[in-house]
Amino acid sequence: MSSQKPFIPEKHLPILEQVFEEGFGVAEFCARCNISEPLFYVWVKKHPEFQEAYDLALIKGRAMWEKYPMHVDNKSFSFPYWSLIYAVRYKQAGPKLQRLKDKSPTAKMKVAWKALTDGVITSQAFNQIASGIMTEVKIQEVDNQAKILKNEKASSELTDEFIQNFMLLKSGKAKIVPSDD
Repeated sequence: MSSQKPFIPEKHLPILEQVFEEGFGVAEFCARCNISEPLFYVWVKKHPEFQEAYDLALIKGRAMWEKYPMHVDNKSFSFPYWSLIYAVRYKQAGPKLQRLKDKSPTAKMKVAWKALTDGVITSQAFNQIASGIMTEVKIQEVDNQAKILKNEKASSELTDEFIQNFMLLKSGKAKIVPSDD
């Protein structure tokens, strides 16, 4: 005999809708129904009507959360906190930026700037993207400098070897031997 609580549509569906309309999520539903989160997801998989109600509840809850910043006092509103809760609760990883074929820093900055001016990302998100791009550019500069130094060292070693051989030839201590090629 299973110790799991049974899903009762007449009881659980109204609670699900109410919880998400109030801006809460799965944890609050589980607390009100005295069930575990794993059981919640068993119900989602096992009962199509619960899955559908959950999908609708997510949409209603997300709609409420999207309106929330417009209805609060700006002094008490924390955008980073709101954004984090929204992203986690509604599985929104953040704005989708245009995929690039050209991966150059300039192309990346143009896409980020367009996203900012189109209102797709916040100025804070833009600054984070720009900072990441600038870090990438600095890493590329360091790599390029390392390559240049390596080439200069190799060139210097070749030059030293050439000078030594030239001096040996000039002094008569060495001679040029034709190759068999």
